[in-house]
Amino acid sequence: MNSKIFTVAILFLTLSICVALIGFVYVAAFVVAGESILPSRRDNTVEPTRGIWVENIYESEYLNLRFEAPETWTVSTDVEIAMMIGIADEFLSDDSISDEAWAAAEYIIDMLAVNPLSGTSVQIAFERLPRGSRLEAVGYIELAAVVLELEEIRVNLGISETLNIGGYTWHQLGTEMDVADVVIHGRQLVNIEGGFARIITITYFGDPATIPNILDMFSPLVESPNGH
Repeated sequence: MNSKIFTVAILFLTLSICVALIGFVYVAAFVVAGESILPSRRDNTVEPTRGIWVENIYESEYLNLRFEAPETWTVSTDVEIAMMIGIADEFLSDDSISDEAWAAAEYIIDMLAVNPLSGTSVQIAFERLPRGSRLEAVGYIELAAVVLELEEIRVNLGISETLNIGGYTWHQLGTEMDVADVVIHGRQLVNIEGGFARIITITYFGDPATIPNILDMFSPLVESPNGH
């Protein structure tokens, strides 16, 4: 498969996951409204702040992490991200997502980097959870799996190992999707903090060594963020 099809396939999977997770926020809201498994608690929302790219290095104080992409990778601009998640032109300021759009969004992609040669990609996104939600990462993954399956994305809930990235604990969900006669594999890493689900999505084409290689590109900004 050539690099153009790789890129199109990755963007298609990214958009599919994005749409599914946007739908998931309404599933979570419905459950909260019913107060069946998610009784409310005092709101402790901490608004995310955007990460910053300097050449091929992304740094996020909010996530306490650094991601160093190889120089051959391409980094999506805010205009490209806005097109993927349907942000109108009026919410772009100097080709960046405006503070107004950032504050109002329920689900936003903070960064997307793609290896145009292999199709491997890394995406970081945040989803605002309903106010008062007691949803934790495992429950989020289980509910998101239901929505993703409706989008014909196969899921693997059997990854019990948690990861420490930036001093936070991340739970894992595996995904697979058929695009252009190939299988795109995905790994969603989920952490919930301050009223937001923080999601790192890694997509790749079949080589299981890709995951540890990608994880090696992450490092913490400081060793112990906020007591974690």
